Amino acid sequence: MILTNNVKDVKFVMSKDELGYQEVVDDFPNANKINILTFNISKNSNVLINALKKCSPDTEINFVSNIPQRWDDYFGTANAQKAREGIRLYKSKLDPEKIAAKAEVYFCKSRSVFLFFKSFQNNYDG
Repeated sequence: MILTNNVKDVKFVMSKDELGYQEVVDDFPNANKINILTFNISKNSNVLINALKKCSPDTEINFVSNIPQRWDDYFGTANAQKAREGIRLYKSKLDPEKIAAKAEVYFCKSRSVFLFFKSFQNNYDG
C-alpha cells in the first residue's frame, strides 16, 4: 500500500510529557479519512484508540504501525517474551473490529515515523 499526500501548509508539533497531537485528535469527528503511521502506541494510554472509536461510521481509518520489540534474532528468552507481550498488546488494541467499521490496520517490520493525515470533504460551493 502506498499513500501520498501533497502538503502546502504544515504544522509540526513537538512535545514532552503532553499529548502533542491533541489538536488533531480533537478534530477526528470532522474527518472522512484518517491515516496514521506510527512507531508505537502507548501501553498505558488509550487516548488515540478511543478518539478513533468516536469517529463517524463512514470515516475510513488506516493505521500502520511497527511490530513492537520485533527483531530477527533474540538473545535470551526474556527479550523474546517481551516481544510476545508487546505483539499481544498491539493485536488487542489495534483490532480493527474494536476501532471502527471502516478501520484497516497494517503492521510494518521496519522502523517508521509518526504522522497523521486527515481528509475533509470539500464543501466549497463557488
